[in-house]
Amino acid sequence: MSVKTNELPQAAAMADSDSFVATTSQGTKRISLSLLKQIMGQIFAPAPVASTTVLYVNADSGSDSSDGKSAEHAKKTLAAALATLPKDLGGKSVTINLSGTFDELVNIQDFFHGDLTLQGDEGAHASFTNAGTIYSNDVLLTINNVDFSGTASSHVLIIRDNKSVVIENSVMDATAGGNGPMMRRNGY
Repeated sequence: MSVKTNELPQAAAMADSDSFVATTSQGTKRISLSLLKQIMGQIFAPAPVASTTVLYVNADSGSDSSDGKSAEHAKKTLAAALATLPKDLGGKSVTINLSGTFDELVNIQDFFHGDLTLQGDEGAHASFTNAGTIYSNDVLLTINNVDFSGTASSHVLIIRDNKSVVIENSVMDATAGGNGPMMRRNGY
């Protein structure tokens, strides 16, 4: 329904405290002010505040059959925690708290529309002893207090075609004879 601009003074004159009168192509309509406020509130509602999801993964004491929603019910592998997330994060921030030493291949791929943080313990960093890839993510990915080491035949970590990756307080160790981290943008 639209109000004709040349008829706004007439409509305003016809308004009272409970309703508003508008002239449309179908004639004159009386609209409840409470309904008008409700409609305007839906049209101009503020964007929802991004929420945060927190998951827990413990390589030493976790179980992939757990829900990962608390330290007491931690998943065992990063892969199991990532599998619980939709690829479209829906504008949410997701933090995965990591503890222990992981002997799994890291594969973080195709996440978008949100923030994803891998957070290790501050005192004893989480560590991955296998190579991994972080590929084609359209999220802000933060890795903090997480260490990576590779094998003699691999890169420590391959980071390729991501929107943004921040690595803080982490070590990439290639002393076992492997290659250091490889970072590429757009396949080059």
